Amino acid sequence: MEKYVLTSASFKGNVVFGYSGGVLTFYHNESDMNEKQSEWLFLHFPFTLAALVKIKSIIKGKLEQIPPDISFDAFWTKYDKKVNRKRCEPLYAKLTEADKIMALMSILPYHNYLKRMNGRAKLDPENYLKREAFRNNWNQLNS
Repeated sequence: MEKYVLTSASFKGNVVFGYSGGVLTFYHNESDMNEKQSEWLFLHFPFTLAALVKIKSIIKGKLEQIPPDISFDAFWTKYDKKVNRKRCEPLYAKLTEADKIMALMSILPYHNYLKRMNGRAKLDPENYLKREAFRNNWNQLNS
């Protein structure tokens, strides 16, 4: 199954769509959309992957493919700072699926932010999860 997450600055949370063979087989809405946004989504609901691709150019949000593996091991490998694994695993296990997705997908923007900040210390993975640093929009932060 291919999963995609829809996020936007105009609402909190996210919407996840899952497709098998190009047909919608999974849908999970953890967003706080207003009535107008909800109506728009249901009028343009992407029952096929082709429909999702089509609305991607219309929406004012961000649509990204979710990594197929959102396990702790995938997080641990991608974050690449091997400190306090025993304290990290329970924190990661408590996250919702949506937060695990967000935690994984924000690692690359976080790494890019650290490069822009020339020498800023990388958070331990435990603090990255405890402080919910994955909720920051690292692409827009400059200090």
